[in-house]
Amino acid sequence: YADSSGLGDDFFVAEIQYSDSHTTFQYPFRFDGYMAMFVVSAKAGLGVDIDLNHYDVIGNAMILFTPGNIIRIDDSVKNADELKDTRIVVVAMSKDYVSNIHFDFNKLVVESLSILNHPYIELSESDIQILGTYLDTILEVLGRNLVHKKDIMGSLLSSIFYLIASLWTDKLAVARVDVITGDSTRAHSNFRQTVRISNCS
Repeated sequence: YADSSGLGDDFFVAEIQYSDSHTTFQYPFRFDGYMAMFVVSAKAGLGVDIDLNHYDVIGNAMILFTPGNIIRIDDSVKNADELKDTRIVVVAMSKDYVSNIHFDFNKLVVESLSILNHPYIELSESDIQILGTYLDTILEVLGRNLVHKKDIMGSLLSSIFYLIASLWTDKLAVARVDVITGDSTRAHSNFRQTVRISNCS
């Protein structure tokens, strides 16, 4: 099932739990905003299709969708029992609202595809803890009848998107170093092999 809340045209939050009869995100749809999907404890792996490209997300991860993406979650071959403990929280914001957040999320996704070969990052336990605090607060506010509810949600969602940008940037920085280190190691190995062949001939 999906427990969702929309506050006007700018924000959307949904918490998804899977069952045999779920239909949330089962069919392809085009999304014209920014959406972060937090996946926790995907033991069986969660199949995510983005613009006809398939990605298997296992464990704890955060997926980022940008305007124009065609999205589908494919769990048709998964065992419902393996997905029942998987927690998925979707946080979406309109393009206009994200324009007030001074960060280029499109560039973030492009760099992820270039460096990581996929549009998601794996989450550590500490990442899950801080994101979980934000998400639980957001869901708690959604369930309350508050006078300034929309303004509170706007501040919380802006804040969590800044947190997403920070976590994602840090992960990419580490991955970039790993790529450079790996390339350097391979180049050094190739050089030694070339020298060895030259000495033998």
